[in-house]
Amino acid sequence: MKDTNRQTHDTFPLGYQVALLPVGGDQAVREELLSFFDKEFPHRLAEIRRAICEEDGNRVRKAGHALKGVAANLGLDNLRDAGISLEKAGKEYRLHDATWILVRLRAEFTRLKELRQLRGFGEKEPA
Repeated sequence: MKDTNRQTHDTFPLGYQVALLPVGGDQAVREELLSFFDKEFPHRLAEIRRAICEEDGNRVRKAGHALKGVAANLGLDNLRDAGISLEKAGKEYRLHDATWILVRLRAEFTRLKELRQLRGFGEKEPA
């Protein structure tokens, strides 16, 4: 039986295929949304790190909630799931867990960017 949850460096993160689909049939809209996410995500990571360092579980919870929503809308299931975990960790003031979730978020974001580069994301697709 094939393990569908196991991912390799050669596969897209689970659900990432959805993020590559045109939005309303428009490739440019999709690219614009993901480009905005690329620029915004490092700021969100920094905010999460500050909230953890300041032991502010409520801010961690809110950041996790926001991340969960954005990632879900873009079809980025791994990041959405990490957002859910972060939201729960913040709500329960498990800030040590939130630190590890932050590490997971950084790694997944890096992987996502690498996959987009390897797949030539952003280039015009053949008609």
